[in-house]
Amino acid sequence: MNKDKRLTILIILIVTLSLVGIGIAFAAFSQTLTINGSAEVEASSWKVVFEGMTNVNALDAPTTTGTASEVTHPTIKNNSTEISTYSVSLKTPGDSITYNFKIHNKGDFTANLSTLTISGVNRPASPVSGASLVTDSSIATANAKTLSKVEYKLYYTIDNSLVGQNSARDCLEAGETANVSLKITFSTTNETDTSILPSTDLVLDNLGISSTYTQTTNGTCPIEPGYEYSGPFLNMDYAYYIYEGKSFIGTGVDNLIISENITSLVNFATAAAKQCSNES
Repeated sequence: MNKDKRLTILIILIVTLSLVGIGIAFAAFSQTLTINGSAEVEASSWKVVFEGMTNVNALDAPTTTGTASEVTHPTIKNNSTEISTYSVSLKTPGDSITYNFKIHNKGDFTANLSTLTISGVNRPASPVSGASLVTDSSIATANAKTLSKVEYKLYYTIDNSLVGQNSARDCLEAGETANVSLKITFSTTNETDTSILPSTDLVLDNLGISSTYTQTTNGTCPIEPGYEYSGPFLNMDYAYYIYEGKSFIGTGVDNLIISENITSLVNFATAAAKQCSNES
């Protein structure tokens, strides 16, 4: 009887010690893993501004033809987002005055020209006619013949395409600059008809231009039709690619001139390949 009792106690003790031993064994193999680090969201900016060609803070002297002259030189102000307070004098047919300056995307995002109004005309498809350059309708009517010979335009200097009518140039990548020209002309040809001359000084008081740039939805600009591509194709380090199972090499890749309306690099690759296919 006593013998059985001692055995029972011994068994319980052994089991208890075994469990304690297992617990110690698990504790010896435990491990703590720690990850430390930091992340930073860098400051970004949205800034599209006017700049002078020589001095970013001032416009250069204008280019004139005929007897045209500058009365008051324009100023860049309002954090470089406004060009104003200029006045000019046009006297005889053939006179014109042109200011050259830059539109610079100094921000970190792609900027697209979303709205443009020149002398009250929304995105004019051609130079704004003189009738829109006078706010008083009675003055416009009385000088209709003179005003019909006056035009006002804002265009890209590189190719004379109108601002607001060129989807590729109207879009500026971060850091990109567009050279533009603002020109007012009294008759595009030398006139001999004296009846187009105003009887008194005619003040054009509606020369305001308003443009708004907004961030593009996909963060990129379209590639300009007629774009000339030189160098390695896209991200390749060699001048060839394969399109529809064919390889093309040579000037067709080194110097591409695309005539289609390209909206992405993918479409650019397709158009380029088609052109090279036609040339081969």
